[in-house]
Amino acid sequence: MQSISLPTLDQAPLVVDLDRSLLRVDLLHEALARLGLRSPRRLIRLAWRHRGSLAAFKTAVAEIVPMDPAKLPYEPRVIAHLREESARGRRLILATASPGIWAGPIAEHLGFFADVLASDGQRNLKRERKLAALRELLGEEPFAYLGDSNDDIPVFDAATGGRILAGSSPRPLAHLRKMEGGFNHIAPSSPGARILAMIRACRPVHWVKNCLIFVPAITSWGTYDPKLLISATLAFFAFSFIASAVYLVNDLADLAADRAHPDKRKRPLAAGLLPVSNAIVLAACLATAAFSLAAFTGPVVVGVLLLYIVLNAAYTIRLKEMPLADIALLSCFYLIRLMLGLAVLGLPQSVWFIGFMGCLFAELAHWKRYVEVITTASTSSKRRSYTPADANVLLAFGVGFSFTAAIVLTLYLRSDEISPVYTSPKLLAILAPILLLHNLGMWLEASRGNGASDPIHFVLKSRKFWAAGIAAAIVLAAARLLPYA
Repeated sequence: MQSISLPTLDQAPLVVDLDRSLLRVDLLHEALARLGLRSPRRLIRLAWRHRGSLAAFKTAVAEIVPMDPAKLPYEPRVIAHLREESARGRRLILATASPGIWAGPIAEHLGFFADVLASDGQRNLKRERKLAALRELLGEEPFAYLGDSNDDIPVFDAATGGRILAGSSPRPLAHLRKMEGGFNHIAPSSPGARILAMIRACRPVHWVKNCLIFVPAITSWGTYDPKLLISATLAFFAFSFIASAVYLVNDLADLAADRAHPDKRKRPLAAGLLPVSNAIVLAACLATAAFSLAAFTGPVVVGVLLLYIVLNAAYTIRLKEMPLADIALLSCFYLIRLMLGLAVLGLPQSVWFIGFMGCLFAELAHWKRYVEVITTASTSSKRRSYTPADANVLLAFGVGFSFTAAIVLTLYLRSDEISPVYTSPKLLAILAPILLLHNLGMWLEASRGNGASDPIHFVLKSRKFWAAGIAAAIVLAAARLLPYA
């Protein structure tokens, strides 16, 4: 690769692009995704009203969708280089096709840009128009340019003071390699890192939730056709794919809130490691794969996937911001997986069993919100209707559901539905104290600030969970296999 060292002596003004150069993301793409997911009708109206002017449309979007400069994912290697250049007195100019409503506060936040050129309601500062704006500002004075995209090629051609490519966009990279004078390649992107970001964004660790589909198979101890396990496995992967697609869409809708969260800001989309366009394509591919598997498995699975999407849309658009309603819906997401397993395996839907699992899921949902409230008490809690004052109430509700789950389990174990499955059903009474001790231990850890915002992450890393799980499995096996007692 043709390359030169970073410019250190040249005092020509350094012009810096914003999207995917200074920032890891494209602000317009993010704004369109957020607005389209939260208020699609409003986006359509804006597009129709400003259909003759892209510049006016971008400015109108920027007026509706704010960007917090302090929370945006900057490219650290570019920032470090610009700080060095600014410290030695070099003039830095921010020139971007993004609206000035976004660019101005970003430049002010960083504090080292002398000038800002950005799109307004009349002019879209791209390609030759960006170059013309630079000529208006600098005349024929040489300048250096730091950019990344195909639209930057005309500006690169005119940048006789130096050229710096941020990222690894194929076309500008090939173009710069053919030019005389060389260029600097700063913050090159890695295909491996992009693939890893895509995998992380799908959150495969959360696929463990979909193992709830197999729970009825475990508790019923083979009172179903073993061939149906194939259908259950296909349903598992179908649900996993659609869940990952939904995670991607939710992350797009929650970018601003995630960047204000101490843990969620590290997610690939919030951190700018995965472009919005890639996330949309990936979500579409996952959804296609999910419904293909569901169609092969049967109409019940297709219907459950559609229901899951509808409920998630309601959750993302509105219910996430409604206290208690969001917890009820989170519980339903768990319960849907369980009901799907019952349907695919052709097992009867026991009211006691569903009631017990429903209480357990409600407890997990309260746990999630409780930990979020106590860990983000000192930060902005966007898109949430809970405050630190609600922590004790959420704790009381969650612990209450823990006791309720244990009581319902005890009643369920004494019902006639258990007898046909287990030869020694009285042994199952041991499950209630095991469950209660484990769950109350979880709440004790959470109240001490040792919990995780996602209960799945917490339990998978908890030795107490695995010990309780092994003990429960031994009790279930003993109740099934030992002679009647």
